[in-house]
Amino acid sequence: MLGSLIGGSIAGFFSFLVARQTRDAGERAWIRDNRREIYDRLLTHGQRLLVACEASRYGRDYTGPDSHPEAAQAESSVESANADFSEAYVVVQTVADSALVAATRIYMYRLWELKASLNSTSVMGPENFYRVAQLIRDARHDTINAMRAELGLRGALIWQRITIRSMGPIWSRSTLQVNDLDLTLWLRPIDNHWPGC
Repeated sequence: MLGSLIGGSIAGFFSFLVARQTRDAGERAWIRDNRREIYDRLLTHGQRLLVACEASRYGRDYTGPDSHPEAAQAESSVESANADFSEAYVVVQTVADSALVAATRIYMYRLWELKASLNSTSVMGPENFYRVAQLIRDARHDTINAMRAELGLRGALIWQRITIRSMGPIWSRSTLQVNDLDLTLWLRPIDNHWPGC
């Protein structure tokens, strides 16, 4: 009788231990499998917020017959984009390692400053709107590099701004380097400010 009680206790303990390990492994697998989707949401909503802020600012800067009709609705979409980005940001904070958390925090604060520069609550002032937008692009690339490192992907996205006088305005070069292969994309500003990229 005592032997069967001890044997049952041992079997119950090990069954509980195996079930707990299986549950923990399932949680880790869920997080690992869903990180790409979570990171995609963060980058997508961050980009949407940047574009909405730029469209809102563009509508404020350029009024008259040449102003874009979508600028009026852009101001209302800033709040929606900010809410979506904040949701994705909180989720990334719960599943990412410390390097990615630090990179996304910088990205978030810069987007927050850009949104604040549309109002009177900006720390840097509305006159620095386009400088903050460029800093956001730099933070986005740092965030992408941290995501790539966390996901175990090789290569890094390098963002460079260089001046090419023969082509007129400043051109920007974005390069993805993987081993010996470089993929380069050239961009130029439109109306002296950068499109969302």
